[in-house]
Amino acid sequence: MGRREKPITTPNRALADLVRWLRHQRAAEGLTYAQLAARTGLHATTLQRAASAASVPTGPVVEAYARGCGVSVEVALRMWRRARQEQLHGAAGGRVALAPETVADLPGLSAALWGLYSAAGGPPLRTMERRAGGYGALPHSTVHRILRGQTVPRDERQLVAFLDACEVPARERRPWMEAWRRVVTRTPPGTGVAPPREEATFREPGEEAFREPLREGGPFLVEGLFSGAHVARAQPLPAPRSGLAPGPRTGPVPPRAGALRLTVLGPVRVWRGEQPLALGSPQQKALLAALLLRGGHTATAEELIDAIWGEEPPELARAALRTYASRIRKALGPDGDLLVSESGGYALGDGDGDGTSLDVETARRLAAQADTAVSGGDLVRACELYDAALAQWSGEPLAHVPGPYAEAQRARLTEWRMSLLELRYDLDLRLGRHAEAVVGLTALAASHPLRERLRELLMLALYRSGRQAEALAVHADIRRLLADELGVDPGPELTELQQRILAADESLACPDESGTAQPRTFARPAQLPATLPDFTGRDALVARLGAQLARADGTVMALAGIGGVGKTALAVHLGHAVADRFPDGQLYVDLQGTGASPADRAAVLGGFLRSLGTDDASLPEGVEERAALFRSLLAGRRVLILLDNARDAAQVRPLLPGTAGCAALVTSRVRMVDLAGARLVDLDVLGPGEAMALFSRVVGAERVGAEREAAMDVVAACGFLPLALRIAAARLSARRTWTVSVLAAKLADERRRLDELQAGDQAVGATFELGYAHLDAEQARAFRLLGLTEGPDIPLSAAAALLDRSAEEAEDLLEALVDSSLLESAGPGRYRLHNLMRLHARGRADG
Repeated sequence: MGRREKPITTPNRALADLVRWLRHQRAAEGLTYAQLAARTGLHATTLQRAASAASVPTGPVVEAYARGCGVSVEVALRMWRRARQEQLHGAAGGRVALAPETVADLPGLSAALWGLYSAAGGPPLRTMERRAGGYGALPHSTVHRILRGQTVPRDERQLVAFLDACEVPARERRPWMEAWRRVVTRTPPGTGVAPPREEATFREPGEEAFREPLREGGPFLVEGLFSGAHVARAQPLPAPRSGLAPGPRTGPVPPRAGALRLTVLGPVRVWRGEQPLALGSPQQKALLAALLLRGGHTATAEELIDAIWGEEPPELARAALRTYASRIRKALGPDGDLLVSESGGYALGDGDGDGTSLDVETARRLAAQADTAVSGGDLVRACELYDAALAQWSGEPLAHVPGPYAEAQRARLTEWRMSLLELRYDLDLRLGRHAEAVVGLTALAASHPLRERLRELLMLALYRSGRQAEALAVHADIRRLLADELGVDPGPELTELQQRILAADESLACPDESGTAQPRTFARPAQLPATLPDFTGRDALVARLGAQLARADGTVMALAGIGGVGKTALAVHLGHAVADRFPDGQLYVDLQGTGASPADRAAVLGGFLRSLGTDDASLPEGVEERAALFRSLLAGRRVLILLDNARDAAQVRPLLPGTAGCAALVTSRVRMVDLAGARLVDLDVLGPGEAMALFSRVVGAERVGAEREAAMDVVAACGFLPLALRIAAARLSARRTWTVSVLAAKLADERRRLDELQAGDQAVGATFELGYAHLDAEQARAFRLLGLTEGPDIPLSAAAALLDRSAEEAEDLLEALVDSSLLESAGPGRYRLHNLMRLHARGRADG
């Protein structure tokens, strides 16, 4: 289709296979490169170069090519890794990779690690750093030295990080650990050295790895080594992460007729509005249920096969899994892109605030609100919330769904319901509703005869209803049952209650709790700064982020973006918009992350604790102790925490709440990819219409309307950046003799533009300089050179030539600038500088 392909002449046989496969898939789909470019968002020349065999293309380009052709990304990336491996082998000059079992000295270990990296497809160094757990665990500079044979991992932690980065399965790690200890610490093999704790690593595009421990391991476990978003065992289910970003569509999107409603607390069902969707076979429902109950986390194919079929899967289980996933997508219709495949696994997104609901998540949220109401003394409201949570059940959880995973979850969800019922009836007794409680508790005790807590509540309800003999008969009945069935006596709580009833203990009388008593007095801080009275634009974003924050499910939302884009203004505005959903208060702190002296974490925690009512004499000394007390004080409360201007994730982690009910909003110039569980939000500049509206609102609509074309020139010169727009508008407002045309003329000169965009202590250039000051020498050099480029986008190949670095090294530098919000990612292999940022970089280069 289209231009004739050039012959494949590369000596890299794996690359030739990849190119032939890519060309075949495009031809089979009947696509020209222009049509494929429209599907992928990449330039046609980039795609054609990827299939030219001139060099090994980047992984993201291959992935986009495969997605655009509607074929397996997994197959494409597997072929790409082989091509990269063969390329690396040739570049290594015949360097021989050793198996870990044959390693006998440091050079051998170095060669083995190089071979491992090569087998992993030779990912970019910055990718290795991120896979290893973020900054600090395995710096990309260390990876570079390891691969050059200049060093080996310094300790077990760094070795595990390297194995993480190469995606070595846990079952294959023991030989590597023994090899390292054999040559570094001279420990002989076979001495009982245990590998690190086995873990399943789940990744989503652009996010840090999520690690869920599967079993205990050996002596190399270091506290914090496997830091990440672990499933909270105290919760009925993990809180869902943000919805997964689906891959690009390859066809028209049908309109949605209504939000999805999904249920697992009964039969597994899906409705769109009031219309039930056909989900197919029980095995398809088992797959859907397994993904729903993972809260948005990815499950590998092996885990899903085990979940559905257990120890005896069918011979073609993987093919069946793919078929089930395809059928579920088809059943979901326009929402089918919520089910995504990644690295051989699957995950189900949460709809990203589009109204999609899951009954178990609704029940969890209502139960958390009920707990908060109990803590605040509003028992009547707590009863209503528990009733609403229990109403989410519509029968036996996961009814008729086969498989060991469904069986285990069925038992778990049933136990959770029983716990909620016990909490609900306990409130009835505290409110004096003894007679009503007797009816329900009698029925429950009959259906769960060995559940001692139900018997305890029933005995107390009967005694307070004046039915002492019946209360004692309940104890005698369960004592007999326990002896006959289990050969044990009742627990100490039941025995003590029996003795107190026999003694007519006056303290068993109904407590004086009407449910209308004043709740416990808590300090309720209201520390949010004033919102900008002329805050303009971003309405859809505010609504979407506000809906996510208002869930109060322990959400941590991290806003990142270029300096001056309005992160703080948006966060404060958003905080005020949802403040009523956090009745226990709002905490705020400027972490001063862009300055030379960022805020001390212990001092910040001390301020928070004082705001929550802790006196100085009760403040612990250390950061960890203060963080633990902070989390304890927030338990059962609904508090919003705004952490403004953070330097990095390490500064933020101790300041986060530990339970649902609270939420944290973080702003930073750094993309916090290593802040586990956080919803990352990249804040862009305003749209042209919003930018004009902001400029008009500050200057005055009449003044702008008289010179609208000149105003459009001003807005464009400011690059739609809110800080630049406000400075320009402030200067114009302060000079009544200026026309808009005068200001437009001043800003038209690029050499003077940044000088013109300053007013008082605000300056666009100074704001950009705060981010530049944190770059290392190599990154700063790259930033300055990028300022010399022209055009909207910078291809990776052009950047590599400009920086005089290999494509991999250039990509590492550019990605570091993206993470620092000094550069934007315009697509796979393409980057973009904001026009004002380019002027700042150019000025730095000239200086």
